Amino acid sequence: MKSHLFIQYVCVLCTSLLLGFMCSCTNNFEAESYERYSRNALQSRAVSSDEYLEECEEGTEIVLGEQLQNPYEITNMRNAYALITRKGLFTGAANIPSAPTVNMYYYRVLPASSEELDIIVENEDIYYTTVPYDYQIDEWCGDYYMDPDCPDSLTWLYAVVPANYGFPEVGEVEVLADLYIPEEVENVPEGKIDGVGLLEYVAYKLTGNLSEWENEDIIYYESILSNSSSSNIVAQSQKAKGRWLAKSYPTGTISVHNTTTGNYDGIDGVQIIINNLVKICSCVLDENGQYTSVTPFRTKVWYTIRFYNTQTKTSILPKVPLYGSALYFFGRHSKTGYNAQIEYSSKVWRHATINNTLVKNMAFNEEYGIQNPEYLRIWVLPGDDEWSGSTPMLHWSNGLYGSYSSLLLFPFELATLSPITPDMLIFANVNETGLTTGILSKTLYHELAHASHYLQVGDEYWDRYISHIIWNLGYGDSKNSSMYAGYCGIGEMWATYVGYFYHAKDTGEQDLGSIEIPDERCRKWYKPCSMVEVGNKIYDSDVTIGNMYQALEPDIHDLETLKDNLYKLGVPFDIIDEVFTPENEWD
Repeated sequence: MKSHLFIQYVCVLCTSLLLGFMCSCTNNFEAESYERYSRNALQSRAVSSDEYLEECEEGTEIVLGEQLQNPYEITNMRNAYALITRKGLFTGAANIPSAPTVNMYYYRVLPASSEELDIIVENEDIYYTTVPYDYQIDEWCGDYYMDPDCPDSLTWLYAVVPANYGFPEVGEVEVLADLYIPEEVENVPEGKIDGVGLLEYVAYKLTGNLSEWENEDIIYYESILSNSSSSNIVAQSQKAKGRWLAKSYPTGTISVHNTTTGNYDGIDGVQIIINNLVKICSCVLDENGQYTSVTPFRTKVWYTIRFYNTQTKTSILPKVPLYGSALYFFGRHSKTGYNAQIEYSSKVWRHATINNTLVKNMAFNEEYGIQNPEYLRIWVLPGDDEWSGSTPMLHWSNGLYGSYSSLLLFPFELATLSPITPDMLIFANVNETGLTTGILSKTLYHELAHASHYLQVGDEYWDRYISHIIWNLGYGDSKNSSMYAGYCGIGEMWATYVGYFYHAKDTGEQDLGSIEIPDERCRKWYKPCSMVEVGNKIYDSDVTIGNMYQALEPDIHDLETLKDNLYKLGVPFDIIDEVFTPENEWD
C-alpha cells in the first residue's frame, strides 16, 4: 500500500468514524488495452411511458416531495369496493376480489444499534428500504435517503409485510398503514370486466393517483364507471378486446457492459424491485440478467436494482452506506417490462461488475473446495489515479480487534453500525484510470482470496496481519519489518496467486499451468511468485489450488511451516525444493 493511498483511507474512513488503518492491497496490474466509452451511462429500452432518470454524482441524497394518499390503505380500498358494489359493476365481471380485509402492513422500524439492525434484516424474504413508499420523490437520482429526524447514523427502515408477520422484537416499530392488496382470483376472459383491476383503479382515483395509470386504461375504466347498464359495460369490454384488461407481469433484462469482451453480461443474482407505492415485487435476475415479476401490475411501475447478491449473500455498498446494499433507480416505466444496459460510464458499472465477479469466484471456489465467504459487505469508493482493495473483514469480526491494532482502531470502533463496517473496500474510478472489467475482476479475485484465507485462519491471525500493515503503512520492506510480517507474507503470496489464477480461468488470457505475473510484483520481499510457481508445477497433477488452500492453517505464518504443510498435503518435495531456492527466500 502506497502512502498516498493510506492517507486516502484515513480521510475517507475517519469521516465515517470507522475503520482507520487496515490491511490493503494495491493492485497495479499490467496495463490492459481499453477503450474510452462515450455512450450514455444508461441505455434503456422500455415498452412505453418511460421516465428516464439522469445520473447524478455519487453520494447525492434522494429528495422527498409531498406525502401521497395510499390507495391500498384499508379504508380507501373499502370505499372503492363500496362504490363499485353500489353501482353493481361486479355483476358479470371476472376475477372479483373479496371484500377488503387487512392482509398486509406497511410499517417502519428504527434500530437502536448495529446488533438490532442485523436482527431486523436477517429475514431475506422482507425487502427493507430507507426511502418511504408513500411520498412523491422529487430527486430520484440520489444514492441514499436519511430521515432528517434521525440525527444519528441509524435511520428508519420501511417494509411491506404480510398481516401474519411477526414484527421484530427490537427497535422502535410503527405501523404506518393497514393494507388490502387484492389477490388475483382468476384470469379474465376477453370481454369480461377485471374485478381486481376495477377495484384498484377506483382506489387510485379516490386517492388522487391517476397519474400512475396509462391514458388508455383511464379512458376504459371511466367508460365503465359512467355506464352502469350491463349491456353498455359488455359492449365497452368487447371494444377494448381485453388488451388492458389482462394483468401484466413485468419482464425484461438488465445487463452490464463487459469492456474486456465487448459483450453485455447479465447482472447475475441481484435483486430487482418492482413497485407502485406499496404494491411490491422483489425478483432475482438470472445468469442472463432476465427477470419476470411474480406479482401482476396494472399501473406504471418503478424499477430499482438492489446490489445484494442472493447467491453469495453479499451486499455491495454505496458511497454513503446508511443501511446496506447500493440502490439504482431506473425510473417509472411500463407495466409490461423494462430492459436496461449499464454502460461503462455509469456510477454503478463497478457495482455490477463486482457482482458478476462474485458469482464466478463462488463457482471457482466450489470447484476447488475453497471456503466461500458469504454475507460480505463490500464498500465501493472513488479512487485516485489507481485501483486498490482492502479486506479488513470488520463486519465478520464485529469490527473489534485485539493486540496492537486495537490501539489504533479504538476510536473507529465507536461507530458500530453494521452496514458501514465493511469486510472489503474497493477504490476505483471509471473513465480516468484505465479501469476495465478485467482489471476490476482481477482486483476482486485477489481480495476475495483474502476473505477465504480469513475463514481458514480466524480473527487472531487477521488481527496480526492487520497490525503489520498498520505499523508499516503497507507491506513493509522485509520479513523483519514487524513481529507479524510473516502473517502478511503468507496472505499476500496466496492472494496474488489466486487473483491471477482465477482471472486466467475467467478470461482465458493465460494457460492455468503457466501463470505469469509482472516482475515488479515478484520482487516484493515476500516473493509472491514462489506460490505461483508451485501452482504452475502442480497444475497437471492430482494436487490442486484447493490443497494449497488447506495448507493455510492458523499456525502457518512463515516459509518453513508453509513448505512443510504443502508437502504434507501432496506437493512433491522436489517441487518445493526447486521453487524455494535462496533467491525465493523472504528478504
